[in-house]
Amino acid sequence: KGQQLSFMHQAYVVDSAVEHAAYGLQAMNNLGLALSLDYLNFGTINKYTRDASNQLVANGSFNPSALHLDLGAGYALKAFSLGVNAKYVSQSFDGTGGSTVGADVGALWRQGETGLSLGAALQNLGGTLDGSNLPLATVAGAAYRIGLAGGVVAIAADADIPAADSAASVLSAGVEYAAAELYALRAGYKAAGNGGAGGFSVGAGLRYSVAQLDYAFSAVGDLGNAQQVSALIKF
Repeated sequence: KGQQLSFMHQAYVVDSAVEHAAYGLQAMNNLGLALSLDYLNFGTINKYTRDASNQLVANGSFNPSALHLDLGAGYALKAFSLGVNAKYVSQSFDGTGGSTVGADVGALWRQGETGLSLGAALQNLGGTLDGSNLPLATVAGAAYRIGLAGGVVAIAADADIPAADSAASVLSAGVEYAAAELYALRAGYKAAGNGGAGGFSVGAGLRYSVAQLDYAFSAVGDLGNAQQVSALIKF
């Protein structure tokens, strides 16, 4: 409802980082539109070659990156909401790169401000990037919200199942306590198949008037830890 503007910075593993910006608005009574941009910077990676004696020799460096632009729309039908998203994806790797377009579709059912919510989406339909199809995936989740001690407790779980390798699926669960729209405390756990990176996460948020600030810390398996800061403005 109304308009929202959000920004996020994620300091991921090693020296990689994700920058995110999004804007959404209520275009009509039951129709919402949103535009978002994600930029992934993998940091600096050193390059090496082998000399005549087969020894590694430093040969400069490069900075891989990727860009993700989304335009989405959602339409509410009482308890049900339907959504579609068009995306543009590009990547650059040591002087080479490519781009493509794709789409997501999804649906959400909500019992109300509290109670049960169920959602599912099909992601990365269509599109071929550098000779490979976009990673088609099915995502499904459930959440339950209940009033408690002057606030609301939300318990949620979701599954991300890649079509190419279901054994690499990611299962996540979390809980949040939001107190009278002033602050929120969060904790979660992610389990990833096929040796994927997962672990525990904790976070907190502050909300005052039209502004909201959130922070999260998460373990990323053997890769180390990640931190994320985001800000949201409603007007």
